[in-house]
Amino acid sequence: MVDKSIHHIDHKSHGQVLSASPLDNSHCTVTSACPSSSPDYPGFIYVKEVVTLITEKTKIKRPVNSKNLYSTLNRKGKYSPENPQRPPQVVEPDGKRYSIHGRQAEYLGWQFNFRISSFSGPQLFNVKFQGERIAYELSLSEIAAFYSGYSPLSQATDYVDSGALSSLGSKALVPGGDCPDSATLIPYTVWNQHGEEPGEYAAAFCMFEHNNGYPLRRHLSYSKPDGYYGGMLDSVLTLRSIMEVGNYDYVLDFIFHQNGALETRLMSTGYIQSNFYRTVERDFGVKIQETITGNLHHHMFNLKADLDVSGNNNRYETLDIQRMDATLSWDKEKNYGQTKYTTNLKSTEQESLYRYDINTPKYHIVHNNQVNNTWGEKKAYSIHLSGMSKNLIPEGEFNEPAISWARHQIAVTKRKEEEFLSSSNYGMYDTLNPVVNFSKFYEDNENIVDQVIVVIRSS
Repeated sequence: MVDKSIHHIDHKSHGQVLSASPLDNSHCTVTSACPSSSPDYPGFIYVKEVVTLITEKTKIKRPVNSKNLYSTLNRKGKYSPENPQRPPQVVEPDGKRYSIHGRQAEYLGWQFNFRISSFSGPQLFNVKFQGERIAYELSLSEIAAFYSGYSPLSQATDYVDSGALSSLGSKALVPGGDCPDSATLIPYTVWNQHGEEPGEYAAAFCMFEHNNGYPLRRHLSYSKPDGYYGGMLDSVLTLRSIMEVGNYDYVLDFIFHQNGALETRLMSTGYIQSNFYRTVERDFGVKIQETITGNLHHHMFNLKADLDVSGNNNRYETLDIQRMDATLSWDKEKNYGQTKYTTNLKSTEQESLYRYDINTPKYHIVHNNQVNNTWGEKKAYSIHLSGMSKNLIPEGEFNEPAISWARHQIAVTKRKEEEFLSSSNYGMYDTLNPVVNFSKFYEDNENIVDQVIVVIRSS
């Protein structure tokens, strides 16, 4: 029996899933599905053939409502330590070393404004260190999670979370759980569809200072007769927001170090979107309960950094670390291996496109060519990459155009007002022809030397 069905967009779960078959779908197995664009339903996925097979029904017992049920958040197992002890606390013996004035914060030479975009998430503006602006904007642009599986739900679920207005889930941070007890909770006011008046989220942000437990700098000399020690713990200011999007909770931290380094950290928690366990799911996950599979899925994050290092006109260069076969300077008859670096100026947007390759180590720097430091060297900010993951979906195929920003770990573009976001809150629903296709930003291959530039960072 052949049934012609259409994939529909499930707005409740903010993803693309198969529509239910007119037949009893507990007996349905997809054996021949050919995704393609339908002329009658542009932007949707059309399934040409769904063959139904009669199989034996699987019966499971309804879970007993108990505090020991595996899916609850109740504490399970033995207590550790057996005699309860409170965890360490953040102590501020002389009061807080940061201050907040409306939406502006100051901390040990840092000054910045902050807000939340309902579409894309937390944002920083006018970031200064020691009175000098280093960034006009630093913000989260998009979060995506692409699932894999045999069943329709897992196979066709590709989340692009701005479509769920991800930051509307940044409502209520909990001291002692989400942030230290000493943290300052910061409200946020936002328009939404649930009322005629703006809604206020009492704890959309938390801000706190703590030390990382390791030294920012140190040295201990054992030289005789006058050994010495110098060191300082790395104390940082953290601005945190946690976005609840369906089953996931995304923790975003902006971290300000005393040495002028600015770190952005993203973590995911919450609970998994699971699938019913069957042997056909073994290629896509592992059995985590009697009837449940934890499915393979890929989280991707996109960040925007509109940098202003020593002024607006910046350039992007890499310092490429290369092998050098040399002779010893004091013994020309002996060879020696070492490394050197060469400067590689990226002149155009397409030259800036970077895919991480461990075989070609390099530093990524942004600077103003007219401004040097005291010693005549480039006064630059370095972009450090961590947490990279490769998207294996072919470029331009299936739902990949909606996350074209994930093709590269770094892309640098000339700033344009109309290119203020690398994604769109419609991205999950128009994957075949996205309203915002980031690859179009660098299609014109504009000059980026001594320009106002934007660094798009993906992981």
